[in-house]
Parts: sequence; C-alpha cells; structure tokens
Amino acid sequence: MKPKKSYWALLLGLSLSIGIAAAVSLTIWGLLRVREGIHARDMAGSWIRSIRADITDEVSSQVQEHVQLAKLIEDGVPRKSWENQARLLIVQHPGFLIEEWVDATYQVRWYTDAAGETHQGLFPVTDAPLMRSLEGLVSGLERGPVLTPTFTLWDGKIGRRLVVPIYKRKKVLGFLIAIIDEQEYLRGVLADQSELFFSMAIFDGKTEIYGVPHGNSEYVEKWGRESEIRLPGATWRVLVWPKPELFRENVSTLLEVAFAIGSVIALLALMIIQFGQAAYSKSQELFQSLDESEMRVREHAAKLELSGKKLEVEIHDRKDLEESFREISGRLLTLRDDEQRRLARELHDNSTQLLGAFAINIERIQQLVLKGEISKSQKLLAESAELLQAVTAQVRTTSYLLHPPLLDDLGLGDTLITYAAGFSGRSGIHVSVNVQPELGRFPSEVELTLFRIVQEALTNIHRHSGSATAEVTLFEDAGRVTLLVTDNGRGIPPEVLQPKGDARALVGVGIAGMRERIRQLAGCLEIESGDRGTCLKATLPIGTANPV
Repeated sequence: MKPKKSYWALLLGLSLSIGIAAAVSLTIWGLLRVREGIHARDMAGSWIRSIRADITDEVSSQVQEHVQLAKLIEDGVPRKSWENQARLLIVQHPGFLIEEWVDATYQVRWYTDAAGETHQGLFPVTDAPLMRSLEGLVSGLERGPVLTPTFTLWDGKIGRRLVVPIYKRKKVLGFLIAIIDEQEYLRGVLADQSELFFSMAIFDGKTEIYGVPHGNSEYVEKWGRESEIRLPGATWRVLVWPKPELFRENVSTLLEVAFAIGSVIALLALMIIQFGQAAYSKSQELFQSLDESEMRVREHAAKLELSGKKLEVEIHDRKDLEESFREISGRLLTLRDDEQRRLARELHDNSTQLLGAFAINIERIQQLVLKGEISKSQKLLAESAELLQAVTAQVRTTSYLLHPPLLDDLGLGDTLITYAAGFSGRSGIHVSVNVQPELGRFPSEVELTLFRIVQEALTNIHRHSGSATAEVTLFEDAGRVTLLVTDNGRGIPPEVLQPKGDARALVGVGIAGMRERIRQLAGCLEIESGDRGTCLKATLPIGTANPV
C-alpha cells in the first residue's frame, strides 16, 4: 500500500503546483498589463508634448520669416530681392502654395506660386472671411500676424492663410499673405512622429485637419491624451493614443515574465508539499524522532523564508535600476531632441539669415556692376566677405560643440587647455588647467568621456556656482587617469547630490549623466561640495582598453 499512497501523493502535488503556477501567472500577467497601460498613457503624454513643441516652434519660425519678408517690402528693398525671398519660402517649406502681396485697397498686386511663376496685376479680394481679417488689421482690432479660418482649396483640400500686415509710418501699406495646404504642411512638420506606435488627430474646432491612421477607438477612451495648441488667430486640439501594435509587441514578453514568476512560486509550493510529505511519513515511521524531524522542517522553512526575502530584495533592486535607467534614457532623449532643435534654430536664425543677406548683396553687386558703380560694389563686397566670415565662425563653433576635432589630433591634455581658454573668454571665469607633463594618449572613449565631463562641470560652474575661478587637473597614476574640477562657489545643495529622489530633475541629466558615463567605463565619480566650493573627481581605468 505504501507505493500506491506515494504515487497518489506525488500526483496530487504536481496537480496543485500546476494550478498554483497557472493562477499566479494569470494574476501577475493581469497586473503587468495594467501597468503597461499606465506606461502607454504616460508615453502618450510625452509624445503629445513633443508634437505641441514641434508645431509651436515651426509656426513661430514661419511667422518670423514672413515678418522679415514684410519688413523688406516696408523698407522699399527692390522687388526682385523680396520676390526671390518669397519664392525661397515656398521651396523650403512643404505645404506653402502661394505668396501674394495685397495693397491697402484689398487688391492683389503680385503673387508667386509653387511652380515659381510670378504674376502681376490687380485682382480684388473676394473671400469674405479674409476680408474681415484684413479689415480687422486695418482698424486695429487685430495686431500682428494672424492665421485666418480654414477654407476649401481649388483641389478640395483644407487650406489656411497666414496674413502679415505691412506698415509704413504706423499706417497699413498692405498685406503679405501665404496660402497653405494645411494637411501637407502638418505632414512635413510631424514627419518624424509618424513612425511611432501612436495614432494622433489634430482638430480645429470640431473639424479634423490632420491625422495618422486611427486604429481602435477603445484605445482612445482608455489611454488617449489631449492638449491645446494656441496659435495667432487659431486654437488647435491634439489627441494622441497608442496603436494596437504597441501592446502586441509587449504581450509575449509579459506572458514570459508572468509565467517565469508563477513557475518559481509553484516550484516553491511543490517543494513545501514534498518536504511536508517527507516529514509526515517520517513522523509515522519514526515517532520517537519527532523532535528531530520538526527541527529539520523548521530549518527548511527558515531557508525558504530567507530565499523569499532575497528574491524580494533582488526584484526591488532590479525595479529601482530599471526605473533609473528608464528615467535617464528618457531625459537623454529629451535633451538630444532639445539640442537638435536648438542647433536647427541656431543655424536657421543665424547662418541662414547671414547667407540670405549675402545672397541679397550678391544680387545688388550684379546690378551695380552693370551700372558701372564700382565703389558701391566694393563696399558690398567687403560686407559680403564679413558675412561669410561670420557664417564660417558660426559653423566652426557648432561643429566644435558637437565633437572637438582637436581631441582626435592633439589628445585630451592640449584639447582641455584650448577649450578652457575659449570658455574663459566667453564666460569671464578664469580657468586654469594643470596637465601632468608628458601625459600620453588614452583610449578614445576615455578621452571623450573626460572631455564631456569637463564641459558639463564648467557649464554648471558658470550657471550655478557664482565662482569667478575654476581649476582643472589631469594626471595618470598606476594604470588609472584622474580628473579634478574645482571651484570656489556657493556649492551644490545636498539633495541634488543624492543618487535618488526628485531633486535630480533640478539639474537635468548633468550629474546623473556624468555618473552613467563613468559607470559604463567601470570608473568612479566623487563629488564633495560645501559653502567654500565644489570638487569633482572622476577616475577611470586605462590598462584594459586600446589607446588611440
């Protein structure tokens, strides 16, 4: 009879284990799905903020370009110059169909289209909503550039006008009007956003003016996020929600995680059952050794409890690491997007404008040469040379900030000396650099990491410390390179230096980014700060990497 009882006991234990594994796996999978939905909603919120920033920045940029073009007309610049500028606006910006000039009597005097053809003459404005917008600008009810209400284009698409008044001695001289294919324009602005696992729709009132394939309406109700974009003369509503593909990508992973955790718990349950059966059979056969059997059961229970606690600690630590990594990754992506947007604005607002002025000068020089006015041509040539020098300096500065070329040619020591001299000239902070004599080259990733840390540290000193001086020290010892950056400023608040907590948001990814760079190269970052200043110490091993 004993073998039969053992067989049925084993079968019962396996059945209970499978049932526990299935129940726990389903429960954990449900919890993970709920958390995944919350994460999807948070991601939708981040994406909608990115969309709002892209549209606001792009519209502001277009308005500014048209204001500058209107200023050329107002200042009496030769027509050919601003006509070329108008055609350039259409070529550079998808969705812009026509640029036209309307005088103060509401007559179209000139316009150019996307084909580059220019037309002149008198064509009266007959569109009633446009007339109301123009009359509002003339009467002073509206001020500055405005977006008119939408209207139907000749090809049936949705159109909109950007109207910029042209003033002469505080009187309206006329209007610069851009006719825009709104869907094509928004498609170009949001081209980078269309490949993500999200759908979106943009509404003007109750009219949908742009949208990416919508997918399941249930996802809109559960995880959709909504926001307003306020523009001159218009208010748009943006709605964002996840596509089904986002959840299909993660379903298999969630099932695997849930099944793994459920299997571990079921295995623990099976072990407990087996140990209980063994203890019970021992107590029946060896009643006299009951105390010893109970002691063994207690020992096994203690081990299981200790294993469970260790497992809980490991799960908690892993969650903390995943959360920190996700937060740093998100901030790095945001900073990368902000930096790309800043560089684009810098090139557009500075280099592009200088090149535009250079093009205008070249055209005027051609006219003056044809007229034989050599002295005026020489002046304009001198101005053009200065413009080219300014553009060259701006491009070199932007290239240096992206990656310093001296780092590859001269090494870290000479590059730090050159960079510190330039930083001192720009910020007014005296920076001294002490480099160990005859310091050799380091692996490229080590040199780039230490250079970026110096950049970030000096930037923080300039922004936050109030120190008038800073010192950078670099030396090598026993297969390790050490970097010290010190100042005499007001110090860093203690809560900012904590590796966890909400205070990290006060410094973006500055300190967190430094720690992550150092961690990836198996180094150490130490920061000491007080009322008398701050000392940052970064140490990296160099013995296991290949030099440049």
